[in-house]
Amino acid sequence: MMRRLTALVLKSYLGPFLLTFFIALFVLVMQFLWKHVDDLAGKGLEWSIILELLFYASATLVPLALPLAILLSSIMTIGTMGEHLELVAARSNGISLLRLLRPLMVFVVGVSLGAFLFSNYAMPVANFKFKSLFAAIRSTRPAMDITEGVFYSGLTGVTLYVGQKSKNGQEIYDVMVYDHSQHGIGDARLTMAKKGTIQFTPDERYLILDLKDGIRYDGADFFTKQHGTNRFYREAFSRQQVWIDMSAFQIDTENNRDYLKNSYAMMNVFQLNKVYEDIHNDFADQSRGVGHRELDRFLFAPPREVTFEMEPRQVTLPESNPKMEGSKEMEPQKPAQVPTKAISIDLKEQSLSKELAKEEAQEVYRQAEQQIQALHRSFTQQQSSWEMTQKNLASNRVEWHRKFTLSFACLVLFFIGAPLGAIIRKGGLGLPLILCILIFITYHIISTSAEKSVKSLNMDAVWGMWLSSLILFPFGLFLTLRISTDNKWFSLETYQNLWYRWRQKRK
Repeated sequence: MMRRLTALVLKSYLGPFLLTFFIALFVLVMQFLWKHVDDLAGKGLEWSIILELLFYASATLVPLALPLAILLSSIMTIGTMGEHLELVAARSNGISLLRLLRPLMVFVVGVSLGAFLFSNYAMPVANFKFKSLFAAIRSTRPAMDITEGVFYSGLTGVTLYVGQKSKNGQEIYDVMVYDHSQHGIGDARLTMAKKGTIQFTPDERYLILDLKDGIRYDGADFFTKQHGTNRFYREAFSRQQVWIDMSAFQIDTENNRDYLKNSYAMMNVFQLNKVYEDIHNDFADQSRGVGHRELDRFLFAPPREVTFEMEPRQVTLPESNPKMEGSKEMEPQKPAQVPTKAISIDLKEQSLSKELAKEEAQEVYRQAEQQIQALHRSFTQQQSSWEMTQKNLASNRVEWHRKFTLSFACLVLFFIGAPLGAIIRKGGLGLPLILCILIFITYHIISTSAEKSVKSLNMDAVWGMWLSSLILFPFGLFLTLRISTDNKWFSLETYQNLWYRWRQKRK
């Protein structure tokens, strides 16, 4: 009997779970499309590329869709069983609610383990593929759309004018091709043709304009006088091909791979730990080398004596008489330099103002001020470097804990949804959906706010990433224990009777 009951419970739960999961995933993917429709529209993307992008986007949205599906399907399944009096029948046969939920618990634990494996191994690959492809699509130019009677400047280094097109769009008439790829003085290369065709190379790297019955004008040398004269060319042709580079319209994901490899969202648990240890050890070595040296020099080991050097001063000797004995002129004297001197003063027994002249004391103060400013700049740089490193480490820990919080959130939301379904005893998508939205929004707001606090160094990564689950876990545990004891205060009929009695008293 228990096997049949287990199979019946799993069957009744599996359908709503898959349905709600794919519905939630579909809604989230549609939200992604509405948000980024400007980046995708008008670029002539193939259906295969769009489907590939949506596939990777849906994989990155699983951490949102999976807990929502578990919560909603738990409320719906247990609520339907309560509405059809199946819970009452199970209790009458001596089967408690926890025993009835045992196969669902095993199933959810399996889903949680699968969620961890997905987050650790599949999610980094999906994030990498999605972000590289999406970045390549965003950098791609809009699709070529040549309109009759309008100059089209979307090509690289070429402006194209077509007076008329055929229905299939391959034959063109009254064509003008203006080449401005050189960007030089007198850049005036113009090709005019009565008709032509448009075709692409097999790899779609180049656009070929096969022009017929036209004239080519070239005035690039008109202003340069490279040959001694102002030269202007005009060439008539019966057939000519113009090749135009179309690489700017192609999607290239190779250029987007390098800067994405170092992103923490593209790493698993072991890679995140390795990077965290390397960054932490490197920064610790740098801090000990720079910080201790500066502190030992200025703070922890202050000198008992102050030694400073006076800057060398130039002194000009008095001018001598240029006419001396024998009517010989002597060379003018060069300014002489007073040699520097070092003065040592014991600060415990002597005073700068008494031992030094006013100019010398001012020089000492100036040198001390320069040292203090240098020390301040050094510690300011160290503080900025410390903040950047700590934010980097916090982002690393956020992604590390995210691998585990998804699995734990699935368990927490199940133990909230199942008791709520037994309380409300309503199936379908009415009241269960409303409760599910309220609970999930609360969970999502707490987790998002805490994650931002961690990245801004206002909260520890452990508390920030586990805060939403830790807040909801006691609530789910409390509901589960109360429902298992069949407490009347957790029955919907109790509150309905209280509401009915209160209304009767008001009348």
